[in-house]
Amino acid sequence: MRIYKFLIIACITVSFASCGGSATQKLYQLNHDMVDLQKELGEVRQQNTAFFSRLTECEEEAARLLNENDRMAAIFEDMSYTSTTYTEKTRLLILELEEVMKNYEQGEIRLDIENNKVNIIIANHLLYPIGDARIDKKGKATLSDITNVLLEYPNYALLVEGHTDNLPIKNRNYRDNWELSVTRAANVVRYLEEQGVDPKRLVAKGYGEYHPVATNATKEGQQANRRTEVVIVAPK
Repeated sequence: MRIYKFLIIACITVSFASCGGSATQKLYQLNHDMVDLQKELGEVRQQNTAFFSRLTECEEEAARLLNENDRMAAIFEDMSYTSTTYTEKTRLLILELEEVMKNYEQGEIRLDIENNKVNIIIANHLLYPIGDARIDKKGKATLSDITNVLLEYPNYALLVEGHTDNLPIKNRNYRDNWELSVTRAANVVRYLEEQGVDPKRLVAKGYGEYHPVATNATKEGQQANRRTEVVIVAPK
């Protein structure tokens, strides 16, 4: 009986020792986990501080951009009002030039319009004989049709540009296509002046074959490159 009681007491003692060791380990683990959580919490707080700081910066930047947008919109509105005055004049100019174009075959006279700049593109065969810079009878009639419109817009500047294809010129009057294009542009300017256009409005340039609008590898492309352009620029 005594031996039985001793065994019971021993088991109870071992049991308490075992439970005590397990509880100690759990407590240690809980403390370790708590330290980790506190560390993570500190990092999260730092991240939150940085986030809210960045959020404030973004809000301030958004407000600045909104103010800048309002300022630019006001400027654009003023510019649009000024531009509309010129655009209306340019629109009327285009309508009158389109009426002139109706008297010619399709493609002989074309318009290229960009903002308040109107480019009249005239096929060279309407103005000059082949390989020549002299304006023939048909060319003078063509330029007169255009000049009648230009005289109604005395504040618009006029830039006359001569262009050719890349085929070598075959006469002794001009050294190359460049000289031919320059002479053609100068002759057109002279003719416009004779028709009453203020020479202060006029500029002549020759580009030869160096500003093509199409490939020179085909006859169609060469024909497109043989042109005289009258660039009409609205006053500022």
